[in-house]
Amino acid sequence: MLSDFVFREEVFDWILEAESDLERAKRSFNWRDYSMTCFFVSNCFERVDFWERYPMLRKLASEKRAFEIIAYTPRELLKALEKSIVVKDASTYWVEIS
Repeated sequence: MLSDFVFREEVFDWILEAESDLERAKRSFNWRDYSMTCFFVSNCFERVDFWERYPMLRKLASEKRAFEIIAYTPRELLKALEKSIVVKDASTYWVEIS
């Protein structure tokens, strides 16, 4: 399960860092609005049903921020990159936070 405290703290830190990066980009490019989709890729998800991952991760971040969460295992991500044009397109914009 994803209840490991260290993992939860890391996820929360990653979300805060991503929000901070987007806020800087918003100011730099004069964006009025933006959306954020967080792709979390971890072997930890192997033991967690796909549909249970979102609520587990979402509750770690501020409710004041609207963003989407997609959580894959590394193997699932590779499949999604092959089969989904949306995921493939998103991959050209994402920033790795590790």
